[in-house]
Amino acid sequence: MDPKKSRTEFTSNNTDARGRIRKYQARQDKYRRIKQKKNDDFLAREIDISDYIISPEGYESIVFSLYFLIVPYLVGLTVVFFYVADADFKTFQMIDFTTLFVVWMIGYEVIAAVILFFIFIAFLRSLARSSG
Repeated sequence: MDPKKSRTEFTSNNTDARGRIRKYQARQDKYRRIKQKKNDDFLAREIDISDYIISPEGYESIVFSLYFLIVPYLVGLTVVFFYVADADFKTFQMIDFTTLFVVWMIGYEVIAAVILFFIFIAFLRSLARSSG
């Protein structure tokens, strides 16, 4: 066996291995960048609602149900008081509130519009963060 030939083959194989390793690392870097970009995606974020709503441990479903019923009704009453009754308590008392569901729907729509507005603002901030 010729020592010069085996050394040349070893160097050649070593250079080939380094090239393959570099290609593998480049592919892995590209994969990591794509994966990181997916993790930064606005729609892929995990949201825990208990971070935003106060509820005792173990009673979340009951509290969320009460919030779902009471908060839109109170917001609806507020909207009716300020926009329909023009913030006049005597006019507000003359309004017939037998249509509980209508007042609840007004509050629900107002809350939905506010939540959608904040989601849109968060999306714009996410776009600014990812591009900058």
